[in-house]
Amino acid sequence: MKLQEQHIYGSARLGVVKPDLEMIGAVDPSDVGEFDRVRGMKRYELSNHLGNVLTVISDRKIATVDNGVNIYYHAEIISYTDYYPFGAPMSQGTTDRTWSVEEYRYGFGGHEEDTEIYGSGNQVDMGDRWLDVRLGRTLKIDAKFYKYPSQSPYSFAVCNPILYVDPDGKEIDLSNLTAEEITKYNAVIEMLSSSELFSYYYQQLVESKTSYKIKASNDLNGRQVGGYFDPNKNEVGIGVNFSSYVVAQELFHAYQIDGGFYSNNDPKPYSTIETEGDIMSAYVMLECGGLIPTFGDWIDDILYEAYENIPNSTEINSKEYQEKFQKAVDDRIQYYVNEGLDTPTYTSPNTGEEPKAIESVIKGAEEELNSTEKEKK
Repeated sequence: MKLQEQHIYGSARLGVVKPDLEMIGAVDPSDVGEFDRVRGMKRYELSNHLGNVLTVISDRKIATVDNGVNIYYHAEIISYTDYYPFGAPMSQGTTDRTWSVEEYRYGFGGHEEDTEIYGSGNQVDMGDRWLDVRLGRTLKIDAKFYKYPSQSPYSFAVCNPILYVDPDGKEIDLSNLTAEEITKYNAVIEMLSSSELFSYYYQQLVESKTSYKIKASNDLNGRQVGGYFDPNKNEVGIGVNFSSYVVAQELFHAYQIDGGFYSNNDPKPYSTIETEGDIMSAYVMLECGGLIPTFGDWIDDILYEAYENIPNSTEINSKEYQEKFQKAVDDRIQYYVNEGLDTPTYTSPNTGEEPKAIESVIKGAEEELNSTEKEKK
């Protein structure tokens, strides 16, 4: 039995390695002979902002020689491909836009090519459905077609593949963002997704029956650094600076309503909702290495345990944690009273509500992790 191929991953797939490694056979631990490193087995993907694999190179460098002297090196190119808007590769010939020395199975949108039915370069597997790149239509209806009555259930990327991507047939509505803002948003989401907690509640929003609209605008009070979530419009405002902390918090507020932890029509108590958002955002920042903004003594009063550790599902249900959370709510209310911001969002009374949404995310993320570990075994 041989290992023919293995993915190379960073924050996403970077390429593959083809070791052709024999996996059966005894190895003598006393045999400390020489080991070879063979270049040319790795394939690295060079992709654009839409995830399209444009060029594949190996880890072998090719020398350019002049009079017996190496002048410079260049990468060994395995393939290159330019695409028509919906993913069909531009034909070989006089245009010279597609070329390869060997087939590479990932291409448009980073998806795997499916060559079994329609041949090479005609169909890709998106995970949730298949895309015929010649027609720009999928072979299966969108699982969330009911969200978009104005769109064909077989359409791809709302018929605008230059601006939008559809990685797996699921989505968060980015139609209110410009191309530059989409690039910034995707970069923030990629960074935040290194947090298991964020990955869990973001995925719940992606799979929700509700379509959430992302807007790059100031909060409802017009503050440049702020964000907002409007449950009546299912609108998530992430500010104009694309702060990872703000993005994490406002998407979590959407999760609080989407999960049914608070009423959609009249989400109360505000102080508990906002305190949960502050704390969860701090936990996410801890996991992904992001920055937690500081506002005077507020940071010390509210984010109490976030600097020490992120509780597990057992610890968060403990009496000690619950008492700390209620104190955090009280401290948050008092902070804004002292600041003169005596509005319901900031200073509504503490009614003793438990941090139900935080508990749900921590428990859900643990279950996802345990499930992944079982699959690996």
